[in-house]
Amino acid sequence: MQDIFLLAFKYLLFYDNVIIHSKEKSMSLLTKPYQRALKLGSLAGRVGASVLGNRTFNLFRTDISKEIHKADNLIKNARRTVKTLGSMKGGAMKIGQMLSLHEGLFPPEITAIFSTLQKEAPSIPFDEMHQQLKDDLGDKYKMFSNIHTEPYASASIGQVHVGELTNGQQVVIKIQYPKIDDVIRADLKNLKNVLGRLFALFSSIEWDPIWDELKARLLEELDYVNEANNILRMRKLHENIPDIIIPDVIQSLCSNRVLTMERVDGISPKMACTDIYPQHMKDKWGQVLFEQLNRSIFVNRLLHADPNFGNFAFQTDGKVILYDFGCVKQIPDYIHKGLTDLTCAVLDDHLESIPDIMRTMGVYKGDGDLLPLDMIEPYYQMFTDAFRQTPVYIFGEDREFYQKLIALGRTNLPRSHDISVPKDIIFIDRTVVGTIGNLRKLYASGPWGTMIEKYVRDTI
Repeated sequence: MQDIFLLAFKYLLFYDNVIIHSKEKSMSLLTKPYQRALKLGSLAGRVGASVLGNRTFNLFRTDISKEIHKADNLIKNARRTVKTLGSMKGGAMKIGQMLSLHEGLFPPEITAIFSTLQKEAPSIPFDEMHQQLKDDLGDKYKMFSNIHTEPYASASIGQVHVGELTNGQQVVIKIQYPKIDDVIRADLKNLKNVLGRLFALFSSIEWDPIWDELKARLLEELDYVNEANNILRMRKLHENIPDIIIPDVIQSLCSNRVLTMERVDGISPKMACTDIYPQHMKDKWGQVLFEQLNRSIFVNRLLHADPNFGNFAFQTDGKVILYDFGCVKQIPDYIHKGLTDLTCAVLDDHLESIPDIMRTMGVYKGDGDLLPLDMIEPYYQMFTDAFRQTPVYIFGEDREFYQKLIALGRTNLPRSHDISVPKDIIFIDRTVVGTIGNLRKLYASGPWGTMIEKYVRDTI
């Protein structure tokens, strides 16, 4: 029985993810509310019926049989959910993408299924996007001398085109899909029901606060004026950080649905991870990303909270370019203090103090008890390994890292269903886990403990 989840996960690695691809280069967006409600409502019904059916049959199963069917039911419903979300764009797909990077929110096997939604979405025909651009900018549209009709990138709620202004400046233009605001708001109620039922398959903690945080960040991403302000704020915070480049906003060519920025190109993450670039350069890029994470948490208390590797690019002088500031998380005082104390406990090898620190952050058992040390210790060991002085830790060197996480998740699953998690930690966790994943892709090495220590010691 102990290998049920791991075997299922290995099977899913070979599963043909055709559900998130389109045979066409572009597709029309499903925008009629009743059509989307029908899809999501049908999905909610199927997941709900599956949950009810499984509970009914559990009355006649042994404990071992219950665990087997619980694992099977969870994976089956996750695949069913991803298939529907991946076909819809909008809030459905965006929420799925958000969940794919929340390794602490769902079991690792389920996170792996959601991660198939991170692949680039099919684009929308340029004629539809072009009209949106003209409608939003009015006469200011004439400031563009040229716009490429082929999208530079496409995603869940909009796509990016490159262009040129009449003054010769090269720009990138992020344009929201037509009617996507209405689509997302119509999706939200049904999405809450679908994902809440999936969440209930493995957790007894309250879903509403978690959903409220996901919803808040998603609605913020719809407002490109808000994103423009995030960029300006981040540029101000990083004006004396030479290793970080944040492309500037062309404010006169921005609206709620259009965001125009200077074009700053770099080496794509895919290319950066190849043998074309020496390892010492990858180490430098990884260290810049790690510094950026620590500076954001412990100094600025403002997080670029979408760590998808596609939101970064690299330069041969070691600089890193940051893109996409639609999802930004302000870190509240109690979380900032908790993360500072937690990091110091790891650096000082004070494992026994961690359950109390986590309690102050709102992480504890449903009955109010502290998390047991034997649950925490394996994760603690992973961080102490990374922060060691010698030998220097290389992210990605441990090829079994994720298998170990899966095994830990599987072992702790019966005891973790009632662990309370504060909603404010969700996007911070997403960013930390995503950054670790990016460092692993680079096989980055560095004095990680020394690097983080200077931030947390200065904070105290």
